[in-house]
Amino acid sequence: MRSNYWGEGGHNAVLLVGDFFRAALDMRLIDGGARFPYARPSDSTLEPYLEAVKDWLFGPVLDWLFGDKSKPSPRRDLEREIPRSEDTKGETDRLGETQEQRGLERQREKERLLDLLRQKREQREREQLERDR
Repeated sequence: MRSNYWGEGGHNAVLLVGDFFRAALDMRLIDGGARFPYARPSDSTLEPYLEAVKDWLFGPVLDWLFGDKSKPSPRRDLEREIPRSEDTKGETDRLGETQEQRGLERQREKERLLDLLRQKREQREREQLERDR
């Protein structure tokens, strides 16, 4: 028997997350060009073992020939906070304006739909009165 453990909720979650990130990228809340500060993991499962063997076998020989080359220390500057640019305040103001505009547009659309609903209701009432006569 075939199982679909996540069901429709899993499909809905993918769409929801996709829409969220698209909106965040459109509003420039997330940098689309950002990259992780470390290299991508290797595709080979044997590569870490081969690197360890190379270091074990050739490490002392290379150190003897070329001198001790210690590995570079990890970057410490990644831990501190990145200073914000001056454009952030302007972008925040623009975001507030766009949210305000969206709220006004939603209110207008709501009023338009309510008017349409009232018109339909009045039309049905008139039709009902004509049938009763």
